[in-house]
Amino acid sequence: MATDAAGNVYVADFGNRRIRRIDSTGVITTFAGAGEGGSSGDGGAATEVRLDGPADVTSDAAGNLFLADLTNHRIRRIDVAGTISTLAGTGEPFDRADGGLASLARFSHELAGVSVDANGNLYVADAGDHTVRRIDQAEEVSTVAGSGTAGFGGDDGPATEARLSGPRDVSADAAGNLYVADTGNHRVRKIDLAGMITTFAGTGVAGYTGDYVLAAISKLNRPERVEVDAAGSVFVLEADSPRVRIVGPSGRIRTVAGNGVSERFPVPNYGSWFDGRAAARTPLIGAAGLAVDSTDSGAATLYLGEFSAGSLIRSVPLPSGRIGTLFFDPSGGPVTAVALDGDGSLYFADGKGIRVRGSDGSVSTVAELDGYSISVGGMAVDEFGRIWFSDPEARRVRVLEPVIQ
Repeated sequence: MATDAAGNVYVADFGNRRIRRIDSTGVITTFAGAGEGGSSGDGGAATEVRLDGPADVTSDAAGNLFLADLTNHRIRRIDVAGTISTLAGTGEPFDRADGGLASLARFSHELAGVSVDANGNLYVADAGDHTVRRIDQAEEVSTVAGSGTAGFGGDDGPATEARLSGPRDVSADAAGNLYVADTGNHRVRKIDLAGMITTFAGTGVAGYTGDYVLAAISKLNRPERVEVDAAGSVFVLEADSPRVRIVGPSGRIRTVAGNGVSERFPVPNYGSWFDGRAAARTPLIGAAGLAVDSTDSGAATLYLGEFSAGSLIRSVPLPSGRIGTLFFDPSGGPVTAVALDGDGSLYFADGKGIRVRGSDGSVSTVAELDGYSISVGGMAVDEFGRIWFSDPEARRVRVLEPVIQ
């Protein structure tokens, strides 16, 4: 809705494909739109134009009205004389430019998690486009999951025809299967080697149904990160009720960190108050990053980057399950992503850039990002030591190449 200087209220009547006006006496009229889908009418009367999904409306001081004509991929303007025109947009939808070089591809402004598989392919969760993209070693880009339309559907069919809803992370297992945090659908989806998609965990209803039930009938609450360890166990970080869950070979799910309560106390290193406690009973401070260091024997260590007042990274060794503080820098700013390399060094992104904690506990800066308007939505390190990360603000995937001395 919007108002003008005369006190008229304008309403984007999405389903009726109209803009309605309610005057100061409470009388409603159609201000724009003939009620039929389409995009015709530029240069004519606004009441005769075809709109398709008007999603928002605003006005300027001169009395011009601007509307987001959603499905037509345009911004339209209605001047004070009631004439409509296109202000921005070609009418063509977002083009992913699949099949070409990754440097020419387009991504949305909600790039999130990235992952590298055993063959060196890079996977990117593009939440804004509701897809998962792949960049192969020839640097060609393709879509491996999602039709680009938000929603849920397509299980037991080709992943490229399925509907996802804001997927925020992706991870590959040793065999090449992909696990996708289908965040808006409150599910984790699995894509097999044949490209077929199924629901791996979650019912589609946000919530919590307890531990030791089958993952496929367990409720999840906005899964935002997913990781697969060397033994094939799948770890899921839920955002809205912060928990880390694990799904082992039995297909049953249980909690390994977080009690579902998100603590946001402005106390320095608040998380350390819980050091030594059972991680599954401990509140998390808006966890944003997840990495897993594991062996084939099943022993694993979780690393959680938390969205606290400073840079806070927690560790949870399994099977003991006791939480501890691995690193804290009160001036570092919230951690947005964490990743491990093959040598066990832990990389993390915070307000100071991208940093690394070596196996000896020393911390150094890999890249200072301040002043470059570069953000980090997700991060992965490949076998060559290259650091890949998504940059949502710039709608890009970037790579930091190691310096060869």
